[in-house]
Amino acid sequence: MTSPPDRGAPRRLRRAPRPSRAARRWTAVTAGVLALSAAGALVHVTTSWGVQAPGSAAAGGTAAAASAPAAGAGRSSSAQSPGGGPAPSAPAPSAPASQAPAGSGGASSPWSAAVQTSASGGVRSSAPDSAQAAGAALPVGDLAGWHQVFTDGFDTDVPEGSFSSSAYGDRWHAYDGFPDTFEVGAYSDDVLSVSGGALRMRWRTEGGVPLVSGIVPLVDGRWGGHVGGRYSVRFRSEAASRGYHAAFLAWPDSNVWDEGEIDFAEGALDGGVRAYHHCPGDPEAHCGSAETTAPWSEWHVATVEWTPSGVTYFLDGVRLMRSSDVPVDPMHLVLQGYVRPGWDATRDAVVQVDWVSIWYPDGT
Repeated sequence: MTSPPDRGAPRRLRRAPRPSRAARRWTAVTAGVLALSAAGALVHVTTSWGVQAPGSAAAGGTAAAASAPAAGAGRSSSAQSPGGGPAPSAPAPSAPASQAPAGSGGASSPWSAAVQTSASGGVRSSAPDSAQAAGAALPVGDLAGWHQVFTDGFDTDVPEGSFSSSAYGDRWHAYDGFPDTFEVGAYSDDVLSVSGGALRMRWRTEGGVPLVSGIVPLVDGRWGGHVGGRYSVRFRSEAASRGYHAAFLAWPDSNVWDEGEIDFAEGALDGGVRAYHHCPGDPEAHCGSAETTAPWSEWHVATVEWTPSGVTYFLDGVRLMRSSDVPVDPMHLVLQGYVRPGWDATRDAVVQVDWVSIWYPDGT
């Protein structure tokens, strides 16, 4: 295993916004949302628009199409009480072999989404809140245009405090001993365990300090990412606590935020799953964002596809948005938490990850 350099925080620290570039290039964003048709049927509505420099004329178009129901069945929810409780529920039966790869687009879902860019008020749907999301087995194997380079189904149990010293330490690097994104909490690998076929991240307050986690997969046992990739994660929040947030993202190997940031699942654990695309060269400006009513408390599959032509975000197979403002520098996957001021020090927050899968573009 190659150890990573001393990198500091895996994500940027907040800083004052700088002026936008005067000659910002066109950024095409495609957003997938759900809406109810006039007949009351649930349809998948795709909306495209442009983000451009001030003073330019806007352009865009819309299209709508009915989509097929999502396949599979989810896991039952079993909330964890603060400080302990029952083990997490076991995974649901595997999905049929004929099921399309999770995150490949085209599925419908009962949750709703609102998508915004820096130049638009956004599009909001009237779809109802989510029921249990569709279950999905760990996808194994290459896909059209992609070769698989990493999978982990978390099949071997490991107690808290032993994650990094176990066999998982050869496949994952866990952040430890430095502040989180907003310098409210601290990263600790002691909050990590594996049980019931899932990684378990139990974020909690110890000695007045909220502890969270951040882990990075070591593809081929080595530190470092890639230019382009397809990342897919199945997850849920087993227990929420005020102030605790999760973020699954692609982050620059250089640790330079100006190279961009791809947040394909982020948000407060007591809210809905969100996605954010931070512009390379001007990351304070969101090239696109999507807010959904899909609760963190239910199982979901978040996927992002990063190609030379665009970055496309999916949740449970539904396309949320697409941006052509594409990062051009190597990035790696990070699964992490962070804490906002005013957190609840009396309750634990728990996030489970059922599986992680990574593909790189063919020919790379």
